[in-house]
Amino acid sequence: TGETKTSRTPRILFVDEANNRLSPLAAALAARAFPESGEYTSAGWAPVDALDALVVEAADSFGLDIDAVVTGELQPFRQAMAEYSVIVVINGGENPPLGTIPFHSILQRWTINETSPINEQVHQLTEAIGQLMTKLRGDDAR
Repeated sequence: TGETKTSRTPRILFVDEANNRLSPLAAALAARAFPESGEYTSAGWAPVDALDALVVEAADSFGLDIDAVVTGELQPFRQAMAEYSVIVVINGGENPPLGTIPFHSILQRWTINETSPINEQVHQLTEAIGQLMTKLRGDDAR
């Protein structure tokens, strides 16, 4: 009909093993920096019950709304994974237990130094998120 389709908001899943530090931190950072450019969720393939104290400390220091981050156990089924445009595995090694990645989803692998101070981890995540969102939404990502 000659009409341009509206662009869909990408759903991004940040995954790590325990879902208690880097993946919820990444989701909170992305939601703060790019609230209109995506929907952000975190999960773990072996999640623990509570967030790491460093994440709570970082949330206070950097003004992050960690309570708004949706967390949970990874559901490595094709239908569950198909909800996401981008799946970011943080420190997952070569073969994290993700199951089959749907053909339309992009898989990213990030390595973050967990032995560095929390402010450095936040910096590494912020930089990686910025690069990802620029690739997905362009320079005007918000």
